[in-house]
Amino acid sequence: MGRMNWSGTTIAYDGRYVASDTAITCGDYTRPSALRKIHPVELDDRRILFGMAGTSALFEPFIRWYLSGANAKLHRELFTPHNSNGDGFCGWAIICDPKGKIPPQVEEYNSGMPFRVIIPVPGTIGAGQDIAQALLLDGADAETAVRHAAHVDNSTAGAIEVFDLLEWVWIKQCKKLANLRQLKEVSTQRYEMED
Repeated sequence: MGRMNWSGTTIAYDGRYVASDTAITCGDYTRPSALRKIHPVELDDRRILFGMAGTSALFEPFIRWYLSGANAKLHRELFTPHNSNGDGFCGWAIICDPKGKIPPQVEEYNSGMPFRVIIPVPGTIGAGQDIAQALLLDGADAETAVRHAAHVDNSTAGAIEVFDLLEWVWIKQCKKLANLRQLKEVSTQRYEMED
């Protein structure tokens, strides 16, 4: 039997709130309420909310890669081998001004793209993104968009977590989820490039 790739997700951003399901999927199997997919990180000069869909094993390397300067050469070394295996991810870094004077900026990256793309708001990523995006464009909030995507998309399920970017607080947070290592620890560990 081959290696199992855990993936799946729907994440939506409506201009203030970011919502995500918590399921992980492997083939036809979905385990609801198993994984946190949005991760707030507070640095000295900015706040970043990471949101990630796809192969869960790539989430922590994506955060470290981004916090290390988002180097294109290092991106190829870290993520290109996964693309040939059918693994991959799509990740957001939503940059927030701690003083709230500058609107949040959504940067999107994926395992095959070592450069950023600025995403318009509202926005979605993941397996249920088309459904969620249609709802956001029709005026729904992020949580409603993810909830409705879960009714139609078999890779979106479980409890929905919601984070408020304006107040920088969790609105809904599941307590019993598999999580990345403490993000304070992750944010201090940076990838080093050899010249």
